[in-house]
Amino acid sequence: MLRSLQVKNLALIQNISIELTGGFSVFTGETGAGKSILMGAIDLLLGGRASSTSVRSGEEKAEVTGVFFLPQASRDIGVLLEREEIPLDEGELLIRRIIRKNGRNRVLINAVEVPLHTLKQLGNLLFDLHGQHDHQALLAEDAAVRIIDRFSRVVPCTQTYATAWKEYSRARAAVDEHRRTIALLEEKKEFLQFKYEEIEKLSLQDGELDALKDEYQRVSSVHERSAAAGRIEKIISDSPDGQGISSLIGELEHAMRDLCRYDASFSQWLDSIGDTLSVYNDLSATISSYVHDIHDDCSPYRTDELNSRISAIQRLMKKHKCDYPGLLEKRHALAEELASIENAQSDETELKKALEKSRAVLCQHGKTLDAARRATSTELDAGITEKMAFLGFAGGAFKTVFTTHEHPQETGIATPRFLVRTNKGEPFTELSHTASGGEISRIMLAIKSILAEDDPVPILVFDEIDTGVGGKIAVGIGREMRSLSRSHQLFVISHLQQIAVQADSHYSVYKREQDGRIITEITRLSPEGRVEEVARMLGDDHSAQSLEHARTLLAAAESA
Repeated sequence: MLRSLQVKNLALIQNISIELTGGFSVFTGETGAGKSILMGAIDLLLGGRASSTSVRSGEEKAEVTGVFFLPQASRDIGVLLEREEIPLDEGELLIRRIIRKNGRNRVLINAVEVPLHTLKQLGNLLFDLHGQHDHQALLAEDAAVRIIDRFSRVVPCTQTYATAWKEYSRARAAVDEHRRTIALLEEKKEFLQFKYEEIEKLSLQDGELDALKDEYQRVSSVHERSAAAGRIEKIISDSPDGQGISSLIGELEHAMRDLCRYDASFSQWLDSIGDTLSVYNDLSATISSYVHDIHDDCSPYRTDELNSRISAIQRLMKKHKCDYPGLLEKRHALAEELASIENAQSDETELKKALEKSRAVLCQHGKTLDAARRATSTELDAGITEKMAFLGFAGGAFKTVFTTHEHPQETGIATPRFLVRTNKGEPFTELSHTASGGEISRIMLAIKSILAEDDPVPILVFDEIDTGVGGKIAVGIGREMRSLSRSHQLFVISHLQQIAVQADSHYSVYKREQDGRIITEITRLSPEGRVEEVARMLGDDHSAQSLEHARTLLAAAESA
């Protein structure tokens, strides 16, 4: 609950400090007394927009301070305070809003400075404000969902569905992301395939380039090699006297063997001559074969073939900025990348299976949630329709309709909408097409009454929702508010005595002159002061008859 409210230098308010009570508090006063300023102060505690023009003339800043006692703060409030590292000292929460003329405003919660959006979040958890011109909450597209989902029987279903929706969303996002990746890979695949085939069609082998260069060197020098080998062959086969070198070495070996019979010291020379003859015979055979093979290298096309292949390999090496081993590695890497793309395409099957599974789970929970919502809406419709009769809608009725979606949505498989009939015999239509701001606020009062035990927002504010009504309707509104105050703290601004007499605490808002300036004051009325204020609201605050009538109204409300 809100224990106290202090307002300094806000519009006509110089400095007021109000001690507040639980239950139903009503604020009354003459038109123009400053009740709207009080609402503005409360709105600032909610995180409402602040204007430097609202600072009292002659002052540099305005301040609004609210002290709350939250012995059993809701889970959402606890999470928010923990996130912002705001201590909750024995359940007490102090919100301070400072508005400066220079625009340098501040928000402090338990002395911790926070951004305005944090105060807005906290304000939405603490207050629910309704005025004759502030009825957008009930007209919002998601109003029916938000209201129905507050009922205790629906809450577990919404939580389960929300978890299933997150899982489904993740699975759907995975499929979508995979498809985007595949689309990009498909574009990339064509390019990779081209580069791979460009290398692969050469059928490169390990060490091939060096072998090709060696062969090219041999083929391109065939004439030079042929001439040199021919000279060697001629030297081997010819001698000055017409005998071959082989014959000469053979004769030399024969003569040396004869000498060794008589002088063994020449044996080593005999061995060397034998080795020379063996080397010579090997060389002769090799040169003869070499000269013969040279003619096989003389193909006029081989040089062009070798040059063309070497050039093709070197061109790819230059293109890929690598050496020959690097080109082989590039081919392998491209092959692996292409294989990974093929594997990625096959992964979609598993992702689709996961998506379908999560969708089936979502739909099942969606049906459970939808059933809970429909059952709840039936009770809600009956309850609101019953209360509408006491709130100025004789013959009126309230109805919830559902639109089923082709595919599950974040909020469920069907969306509820509120329809209303404000008069008997009229068709049901959208609230925005039928009801005025005051009527919608009274319907919201009925909804709040039905939701009383399930509504986590502890403080409700109603600003002149009784405009345009009176008599029994006003009595019905007052009684409904009194009933609602059993589970919530209510602040009500009203101009009707039928509502004011139902309150637990009564505050008077009035103007007075001080030092030549008008200021707004707010005072909690004593029992007798309350009688006088109700008499004023009746239209005559001086006559004994009005005072007696006021006492009668207050007594009747007290005993009701």
